[in-house]
Amino acid sequence: MTDNEPTIFDAIESARRATESADRAYNNAPNEWRQHIYATIETVARMKPTFTADDVYEWCAIRGLPLPNEGRSVGAVFRTMAAQRIIVATGEFRNSAKVSKHAAPTRVWRLNI
Repeated sequence: MTDNEPTIFDAIESARRATESADRAYNNAPNEWRQHIYATIETVARMKPTFTADDVYEWCAIRGLPLPNEGRSVGAVFRTMAAQRIIVATGEFRNSAKVSKHAAPTRVWRLNI
């Protein structure tokens, strides 16, 4: 390994690869699902003053709405909606309730009114 090659400890490279992976998952998702999850996030945002991705997953599960095959694709939608200034990060994090996330911190969002 040379000095210029990223290491597993390179946070910037890690974030870039995570974003790239989420975008790839999103781009491979069916168009109907993309429209559905975008609308679902907006619905949850209008109902709760603050929310997390866990809240979106819970809303889908309770109502029997389709969930993605690849969870990272939801992150791409959050990022797109944030770039469009539909939602904004509050600066807070909550521990995820999803068992698969092992209580990892998850970003808290709010609707940008």
